[in-house]
This record gives sequence, structure tokens and C-alpha cells, in this order.
Amino acid sequence: MSKRSGFSENFERTFHKVRTIANDEDENPSFRLMFCSDEDDKPEEKRKGRFLGATRIDMIGELEKIANLSIPKDLESDEANKYLADACTKFEIKCPPPQTTARLLDKLVGHFLEETCVNPCFIIDHPEIMSTLAKSHRSKPGLTERFESFINKHELANAYTELNDPVVQRQRFQDQLKDRQSGDDEAMALDEEFCTALEYGLPPTAGWGLGVDRLAMLLTDSQNIKEVILFPAMKPQDESRLPARDAEKLSS
Repeated sequence: MSKRSGFSENFERTFHKVRTIANDEDENPSFRLMFCSDEDDKPEEKRKGRFLGATRIDMIGELEKIANLSIPKDLESDEANKYLADACTKFEIKCPPPQTTARLLDKLVGHFLEETCVNPCFIIDHPEIMSTLAKSHRSKPGLTERFESFINKHELANAYTELNDPVVQRQRFQDQLKDRQSGDDEAMALDEEFCTALEYGLPPTAGWGLGVDRLAMLLTDSQNIKEVILFPAMKPQDESRLPARDAEKLSS
């Protein structure tokens, strides 16, 4: 659920909601896979996976069930932030500062839910504080119409019903700006041009994006994303540790 580098394939449907897209993925399998998880002692004994009948996991409900938590309903409250911070401490889950509610919740979900997603599944109904561009859920206050698909513990796709209310969208951006000012680099900045575009109108739309590099990892049974990226980002070389001859070549 964090930022990803690499290529992605996206499409949007007007006059659709994200549930329609989830049903399409779930009910129309396009391939069958053989893969092994990181913990398999015998890589040759690969597990079978397919999209047909993929499990749907309610993010908050399943997290509370697995971790035996009772997360406050108002996720924007200081109470919720403290509760999640205490939960991370209890389970020894590291969350570097700033410990915003969204980051704490993301760490807990990664620890308890994503690690169980070996067979294809959807994590659904993300909180609004984690889904700035997603439309609020029609029947569950504080949540959004969004899902992420996982296979073999890796996120493969992200989809949601597009938020098309400019007033709500601008407020979401402003809330994100507070997190960004506290040091959260992954929080979104205020995009006034986007809000202005929404004021002209956007029909009901559902968007879906798939990471091509993540799909390549799945199809090639790779565990490191650098194995499938043609030009992966590399750390700058420390010239002080290079032989004098090589350091001179780099500086010239």
C-alpha cells in the first residue's frame, strides 16, 4: 500500500462503481498460476492460484478479528491514533515517524492481513484517511469503495470508485496536507487544478490500476522487484570507498 516505482496499466469506466470491477476480476478468471511463497522450504512444491472465487477481506473488520483489536470508529480522532500506536508497540511493529493514523494502520494491515494473502484475494473497504481519491462508501461511514488485489503476499492492483465531489475532495487534500507538513512524504499535496476540474463535473467513474512490474514478478516467480525492472534505481556510489583510480573516473 505504499508508493511503488515502475510501470502500471490503468483504465477507468464511466458510470461504474468499484464493485463492478471487483466482480469482473472475481468471476472472469483469465489465467491459472503456479507460485511459491517466501516461506516455502521446497520451491518445487508450488501452490496453485487463480482468480476464480478470490477471497474478499474487509480491512478493518478482519484486522480487528485477527489481532483482537477494537479500533475506534472515528479514525481521525486522537484516540484512534493513540490506540493504533499502542497496538504497534504491543505487537513490536515498527512505524518510523511521523506516526500518523494512516501510516500506523498501514503497518498493522501489512503485518496481519497482507501476510495471509498467498492465494488471490481482495482487501476491500479502505478507510477514507488512507484513500484520498476514493469515494466514500455508500453504507459504511468512514470507509471508501476501494479494493486492492493481492497474490502471493504482493499487491497486484488497486481500484476504487472515483471521488467526484469537489468540496469533499478539497477537504481530503487539506487533511493530507496536515500529514505532509508533519513529515509524511507519502501524503498527497493539495491539487487545486484537479479540484477545479471536478467542479466542471465528473460522471460516476471507477478506476483500476495494475502494476506491470508486480505482474512480471508473479509470472516469473521473482521475490525482488529489482529482478523484473529493466533499469532499477540504485544507490549512489560512495566515492570515498572506491579505489583511487575508479573514483577519479567518476569525477572526470
